[in-house]
Amino acid sequence: PKFEDPFFTYDILPGNIGYIHIEGFSDLPRFLKKPLDNILTQLQDTKAIIIDVRGGYGGEDIAGQYIVGRFTQEKTNYMKTRVKTGPGNDNFTPFEYWDIKPEGDFQYSKPLVVLTHRFTISARETFCLAMRVLPQVKFVGDTTSGAFSNQINRELPNGWGYSLSIGEWLDVNDNCYEGIGLAPDITIQNTRTDVLSGKDEALEKAIEILM
Repeated sequence: PKFEDPFFTYDILPGNIGYIHIEGFSDLPRFLKKPLDNILTQLQDTKAIIIDVRGGYGGEDIAGQYIVGRFTQEKTNYMKTRVKTGPGNDNFTPFEYWDIKPEGDFQYSKPLVVLTHRFTISARETFCLAMRVLPQVKFVGDTTSGAFSNQINRELPNGWGYSLSIGEWLDVNDNCYEGIGLAPDITIQNTRTDVLSGKDEALEKAIEILM
């Protein structure tokens, strides 16, 4: 596999299928254009791409928004968000609407599979919300974590830490998946034995459906 700063690992798998693992979403869009140009130029002749967002931390929603823009041909709304401002049920800021639009010098429009699991969380999940509006995308793996909203972190007197959601993150159809997560199109749960033996059934299924 090849590595492209700041957090992409990629390669071409058997069957001429591209593979991109996104380690994080912690950078700003202006730093993502060059690495994605390099990756997609090398993968542009593949028949499909698998995008792996199985990981343990989130990042910036705007990073995922930009990345999805490299795979869309038109501007499309995919999410709206608002933040709590007080104790009342209706104490929220006005909704902010999130769109994807074509980004970069060119866009990859062939079939895509996104791999998810229970630790696909936060900005990884809002990335998935955006990918869900694209017609060429399927999801394989396990249901995501169900923690979309930004959070505040606090500490108890005994040193324990906790976090609280500060808002409401909804998809294009006004569905809230907080505490629920996004279910894949095809559920594949890798077992401990699979992991220890180096077998990745979710990846194998993704390859199978793209062949």
